[in-house]
Amino acid sequence: MKKVVGIFFAATMVMLLVVACAGDSVQVAPGAAEAPGAADPTAPPGRPEELPGAPEEAPIVYDGATRGGVFIYAPGSDGPSQFGLPWDPTLGFASVTEPFTEGLTAQWPDGSTRLVLSSGYVVGFDDELGLYYVDHTLHPNIVLHPHILHDAEPVDAELIVWLADRINYYRTWPDGMIDVVAIDDLTVRFYWDHMRNATPAITSGWVTSRLIYEAYGEEGLNANPVSAGPFRVVESVPGSHVIFERFENYWREGLPYLDGVQIVYLGDVLVQNIALQAEGEGRVDSVATNTAEQAGMFQDMGYHIMNLPNQTITIVMQNDLPADHPLMNPLVRQAISMAIDRDGITRALGFGVHIPTLQYIPSLMRGHVFDPNFGAPAFNPGRARELMAEAGFADGFSTQLFPQPGSVTDSQAVAMASNLADIGINVEIMVMEGTPFTEMRRETGWEGILVGNFISWFHAEDSASVNFEHREGLLPNWVSLVPSEEMLELITAIRIVGDNTAQAVALAEYVLDHNRLHLIPLWQQGRMHIVHPRIHGYTPTDHMLFFYRLWMED
Repeated sequence: MKKVVGIFFAATMVMLLVVACAGDSVQVAPGAAEAPGAADPTAPPGRPEELPGAPEEAPIVYDGATRGGVFIYAPGSDGPSQFGLPWDPTLGFASVTEPFTEGLTAQWPDGSTRLVLSSGYVVGFDDELGLYYVDHTLHPNIVLHPHILHDAEPVDAELIVWLADRINYYRTWPDGMIDVVAIDDLTVRFYWDHMRNATPAITSGWVTSRLIYEAYGEEGLNANPVSAGPFRVVESVPGSHVIFERFENYWREGLPYLDGVQIVYLGDVLVQNIALQAEGEGRVDSVATNTAEQAGMFQDMGYHIMNLPNQTITIVMQNDLPADHPLMNPLVRQAISMAIDRDGITRALGFGVHIPTLQYIPSLMRGHVFDPNFGAPAFNPGRARELMAEAGFADGFSTQLFPQPGSVTDSQAVAMASNLADIGINVEIMVMEGTPFTEMRRETGWEGILVGNFISWFHAEDSASVNFEHREGLLPNWVSLVPSEEMLELITAIRIVGDNTAQAVALAEYVLDHNRLHLIPLWQQGRMHIVHPRIHGYTPTDHMLFFYRLWMED
């Protein structure tokens, strides 16, 4: 059997969690209501007894929804992007393909599986093979966009098997997708050497044409991109625009509402701002941005801001300095946390879209604690000065401040430096380019106060592994944050199959314990979409554009 691994990520807020158990397998189907539980400790390692379920999207009532219109979208600076292929995505691939691609599954921010082309799945264990499996059943009558060889190439189990066999670029993940086979025309089975919470969603990537590939190869498939999504490609000019039109044979009946989608590349923020406020020719309906000032300005003007705050700006402390170094002292670490005026910085420089926080796990994800007193020490400069004196640094000390480029602005770094100076810590702000900063963060290490972007993944176990673990063969995310044996044990515990919220909280309590303070969270931010008031069809919790259900006013 061949070892192949693939993944397709997309996310929105979880609407419904469903699980139903049956014998040695877990049957997941829309409509079930049983909540997931912890794994049976007597089961084989990783063997699922219950899994987070496959939530269904909450129905959306379209009050006066109309068909028609072209949605114009500026995805940011992804202009040079090609479409790429599901097994070989290029830079900006997601921005280009979002309106026309769909895969078996995606994910909600809490890590549970979101069904797309899959109508449901079964999780089980094959005693004869000693392997876990996930059976996904496709919706019937799904076809690809019309193309040069076939007007309605069917999306069936054999196509998914062919596609999954090619997607192997996640082979470094600690999962083993061992084989993929067709059970019948609409059911495909994925065999795994072990099970974790992400497994049902790690499937095939977006579907595309086997016929074109076998006739014309990768070059031909790149030149004739097709999938099964709500819109089909009409024209693509890299660096300029992509034009999509409604796919009339889309598998979701009655959708999409729009006539089409047009992607335009507007890298300049000023040009984006003008286009967002324009009407008629030259307008755009949505812009993707990481810029808080831009999003905050349009939020004040009544535009809707979609936001997934999965990025937490944190001070990442190191564990590899001499024991007598000031930054190794827990009282100094507490003082640093108490010195930073998170509310003031986000209020003045976050433009209404950055969210001050004392914990690194965002509220949408497992492990977040809804207790305002949980987390790192809160702002209290008077007590911070007392702690500095107790630690033996009444006269303060000097160090360097490393703000992550692209995530922490110069103004935010200056504000933090001012806060720290108020308690006697004088910092030199070290402005670096992205590549040297990444090398320092992941390879050479740092001595000073590093302010970086802690990204939370949709699964608590992935966030723990990627951000804290030092794994052989892979660069650590924070090389100077050396994990202790206790931390490694907590990361191992978080990998249980089932509701691992308690384990995520236990790791967070360890990381944020005042005697260690491995992380000092400051504020949350994320990629945002600015959406013009003329656009409808999204829910208040959407963080991305679901093109198939958008509509616009006449």
